[in-house]
Amino acid sequence: MVLSIRANCAKSGTSARTPRAKRVAANEFDFIVVGAGSAGCALANRLSADPSVSLALLEAGGADDREAIRVPRRYFSLWGTDVDWGY
Repeated sequence: MVLSIRANCAKSGTSARTPRAKRVAANEFDFIVVGAGSAGCALANRLSADPSVSLALLEAGGADDREAIRVPRRYFSLWGTDVDWGY
């Protein structure tokens, strides 16, 4: 799985852009959970209960440094943008 992710990044020309992403990409994991929605977080929580297991929980999207993300009354200004994937 990790090799597949690295191969896809190489093909698309993207790479780990932050120091933290580079550290995570250099590791190997027993499990990689893709999607940090309700089910993904619940699954990651169960899997991480075993201290011998290494786990990565991946979620799409960039940094959440926009003011509209942090200010609840501005949430509606994000509808139909890249933040909600155009939905």
